[in-house]
Amino acid sequence: MSAVYSARHAIRDDRRLLVHLSIAATFCALGFLSAASSQDSLFALTSLNLAVPLTVAAGCGFLAMQFFSDPANAWSPIAWFLAVCALYYGIGPLIYVFGSADSIMYMDRYYFVDPFRLMRTNALNAICLGVAIGVSGIVSFIFSPRKIAPWTSPVSNLFYYQFAIVLFLAIGLPLKLFAVLPAALSQVDTAIPSWVQTLSQMSLMAITPCLLMARAGHRRYRLLAYAIIIFELAIAFAMFSKLEIFKVVLFVFINYYSINGGLLRLTAIAVAIFAFYFAFLSDFILFIRMEFTLGAERSFWSFLTGSSVFAMSGQQELADLLPGVQSWWTRLSNAAPQAFAMDSYDLNQDYNSLALALHAWIPRFIFPDKPMLTIGELFNTLVTGNPTSQSAPGVFAEGYWNAGWLGAILVAAYVGGLLAVLHQYCMRVIASEQVIYIPCVWLCVSISLQPDSWFAAQFVGPLASLVGLHVLLRLFVISGPHGNNRVRELRISRADQN
Repeated sequence: MSAVYSARHAIRDDRRLLVHLSIAATFCALGFLSAASSQDSLFALTSLNLAVPLTVAAGCGFLAMQFFSDPANAWSPIAWFLAVCALYYGIGPLIYVFGSADSIMYMDRYYFVDPFRLMRTNALNAICLGVAIGVSGIVSFIFSPRKIAPWTSPVSNLFYYQFAIVLFLAIGLPLKLFAVLPAALSQVDTAIPSWVQTLSQMSLMAITPCLLMARAGHRRYRLLAYAIIIFELAIAFAMFSKLEIFKVVLFVFINYYSINGGLLRLTAIAVAIFAFYFAFLSDFILFIRMEFTLGAERSFWSFLTGSSVFAMSGQQELADLLPGVQSWWTRLSNAAPQAFAMDSYDLNQDYNSLALALHAWIPRFIFPDKPMLTIGELFNTLVTGNPTSQSAPGVFAEGYWNAGWLGAILVAAYVGGLLAVLHQYCMRVIASEQVIYIPCVWLCVSISLQPDSWFAAQFVGPLASLVGLHVLLRLFVISGPHGNNRVRELRISRADQN
């Protein structure tokens, strides 16, 4: 039986690799065709600016759904990277084709993007995504285990899960309440170290063992999970951070799907989450921040006041400020900062931002003059002249900004290889239900969610936190959920069991 299953699994891996490489080759071919096209043919530019993003959205979306067909892959960094890229590099650029004139004018205030510049950014995205997908597919194929054991019954060691809940809450709650939240409300002047922010997320991680306990019949832990969710949402709203709110919602969704399954429910809930984020939450947080910019005291009660004002007239006020602008769509488009980065390199105005990765693993207490890993204010100043806001071209365009096509392709290859390694790590943790390492898994997923950010800050710096966090949690491992500490091989997916 095991020999038959190993053969079936090998065939499935071969097919998945073939699909990955086929889509990667398609992306690269379209990208090179776009990059080689002339700017004189408006018809060719228009056709490519439609075909390339649609292909990227379809290809990334298909691969993401292929991953998500197994509920365990709800924790996969590769799957979420593909889903996010389908939005940012597939749906986003299409605003220049199908969006309103007001929306395009609004984005052109940041940096003017004509059809030729748009075509170049689409080519960059297609080629870099092709490289990243190809590298991740090959690395995953090489290191994927061939022998896979079934997922046994959960929670055979009750004390292990209870210990995980207490540990996560004991570490995360004090840091979130007395360090991260006061800093977000501007009640303290000192910057919060990244390791403190990472550890503060552990209170959210307590949801996972609570839900696993509830699934095993311990219903009171479901109430505890609901209480933690309400608390985390309240803190995220009080921090005025749409990203933190989105992460709480996403974390709950991942837990729900990985435990209960159901691909159709996954699709419906995922669409609802992204619609909530881009259509409502972004406008809501923008309005609240505008209220505080106008001089309101930054506190939880003023947040509630601003919320009530938004409920009555906030969306209309924002619509009056940006008439005809499809705000949800403009937030998905990264073409303007990408175009500026590519034009800057071509005009010999490159920048060595990738070198910031050399400082990423050095703690600030050892190197007090350690530079910031993000240069969003500098970049925004270069583009618009406004130093009070931040923006980023995304990791692919940042690679081009530093070293042209070579830099972009090397960054893409690194990202693809890194995500494949993180995927293997996450799957081994989830398969064994070693919930003590859930904070590490969530950090891996978080790394994959922002390809529009800066390379050093998003794909290098967090690795130091990941290694440190794994070592710290390893010290607390007292017994595995199935009676030992050995991380089991990946479980058989439900499709294979049938």
